[in-house]
Amino acid sequence: MSSLTYVAGHTGLIGSAVMDLLVRRGETPLTASRTELHLTDQQAVEEFFRAHRPERVYLLAGRVGGIKANSTKPVEFFSENVLIATNVMLSAALYGTRRLIFPASACMYPKQCPQPITPAALWSGPPEESSLPFATAKLAGCMLAQSLRRQHELEFLTVVPATCYGPGDRFSDEGHVVGSMMARMHRAKERSDAEFVIWGSGQPRREFIYSTDVARAMLQLMDAESLPSDEIIHIGSGEEVSMLELAQRMAEAVGYRGQIRCDASRPDGMPRRLLDSGPMRKLGWKPEVPLAQGLKLAYDWYCRHGLEAAP
Repeated sequence: MSSLTYVAGHTGLIGSAVMDLLVRRGETPLTASRTELHLTDQQAVEEFFRAHRPERVYLLAGRVGGIKANSTKPVEFFSENVLIATNVMLSAALYGTRRLIFPASACMYPKQCPQPITPAALWSGPPEESSLPFATAKLAGCMLAQSLRRQHELEFLTVVPATCYGPGDRFSDEGHVVGSMMARMHRAKERSDAEFVIWGSGQPRREFIYSTDVARAMLQLMDAESLPSDEIIHIGSGEEVSMLELAQRMAEAVGYRGQIRCDASRPDGMPRRLLDSGPMRKLGWKPEVPLAQGLKLAYDWYCRHGLEAAP
């Protein structure tokens, strides 16, 4: 049987970027929509893997969102992500998947830890409370990938991207911070609002990375002759900005001219989150899309495709 690649979550933010790169180089990856295969259904997932037996899997499916989405639907954020990771990884291990890449999240690191963050900080303290259900689910997936790698010598690798953004994001309250903020700012521009409010003090610092840069790193890891010995690989831009600076740069991309105000009564999340991506860079990868360019590309995509689904 010829080698087959399965992309779970192929229409999502990172999944669509991975699909684009794979198709560009002539591959036809295996995919399945949610109506065709619900990844929280253990029996259905096992039957899918039994029938197709993909050798390579990008496990990019899951429920994602920012602080607001995490606070309003903690049950869904925990249960769906745990079930998806468990069902896919165990079925992959059972039916011959050689290599699997699982993206965890930087929010699973402790709220206070040395910067830039290394994987050694993982169990040094509890994650930040505002995203605890999602973070705990990602920790569980990370541990399962590591356990399968150690016990069964499978090439299952956890990667942790910085805060990702780009085409294919959810431009709504259910999306990542960039997608949700961009949709709100677009509406504020259309209404000529005098001010735009962001959650928190505006001081927390974050590292953002464009989805195509993440996808390129994942493909490089999937194609490598052998995986690095590290059980967790970070994929970051190396540049961090405050949330207020993000809003200001986004205003330039969107064309919003009003005042940006911070609502300090809202939670901030982790005060700082910068990843040590040294091991990935040693493999020859580096990000190509700076934040200003990436925000403009994301907004152009949103104006062409995202407005149809906007609330």
